[in-house]
Amino acid sequence: MRTGEDNDRLRFGLRWRLNDSSWFRQLFVQLNLTYSLTLHALQIDDRDESVWQLEHSWRWSSPAVSERLYLAGFIDHTFNEDLPEGFPANPMVAELQLGWRLWQQWYAVAEYRLNQYRRQDVNNLALGVEYRVPF
Repeated sequence: MRTGEDNDRLRFGLRWRLNDSSWFRQLFVQLNLTYSLTLHALQIDDRDESVWQLEHSWRWSSPAVSERLYLAGFIDHTFNEDLPEGFPANPMVAELQLGWRLWQQWYAVAEYRLNQYRRQDVNNLALGVEYRVPF
């Protein structure tokens, strides 16, 4: 839900947390990796197309290197969306974040983002500080 007119979007689907699956659990524990795949099979908005999306998200840590370091990211890959000329047929928004825990829930982060919904500045890099609220 966003402010403005005719731009609200609701997505419904299924999420599979592979690292919680009994078949893969031990492998993901050994790799210090979490990974989930979400299929947003139904999108409700003001558009006529039958748009759907695959979302990948992951987080990796390496206790052997440092308990403070992590690498995380996501890819949102959208299909069947009618976009103006010049945009990819199936655009992606992807982010890769490298973080270092400074103190308690405070982190220094470096973040790379690819946003194929933009005509310019598709690739972005940011540095900053983040406060993490786990839930």
